[in-house]
Amino acid sequence: MPSQPERFNATATGGPEGPVPISNENLPTIETGRHPSDGGTGDRWSAEQLLMGAIANAFILSFRQVALEHDLEWRHLSCQVEGATGEDDEDLAVFSEIIIQAEVVVPGESERGEAARCLDQAERECLITNSLEAAVQLHQQIAVSAD
Repeated sequence: MPSQPERFNATATGGPEGPVPISNENLPTIETGRHPSDGGTGDRWSAEQLLMGAIANAFILSFRQVALEHDLEWRHLSCQVEGATGEDDEDLAVFSEIIIQAEVVVPGESERGEAARCLDQAERECLITNSLEAAVQLHQQIAVSAD
């Protein structure tokens, strides 16, 4: 853990209609919009989809670090994230559940157990899911590479 808190930033701008660009001085701009269930066109990432993407991305990056620390040899990790909405005690819309479907490919049977432990640790250490109140479920699948 860093000795000083890290800070991250993004800026969004928008008007009554149209896309909402998200930017950072060093990164490409992402044009976002409403989810189709909220009247969006479906041709831009919604805030909800960006959050699921952030979880998938953070999970893979966490796994990379954990696997490196444990000297795990692996080939590929795919991660699909689904968020279910609900209401909190004050009837506010929240994500009530996050389901992470992770499949890692390892080169041999001997890496299977360590891969499972690394997946579990990556889920426990994921900054994004640790910052949410939603229940997180990890469903893991470990495949052995054919090569």
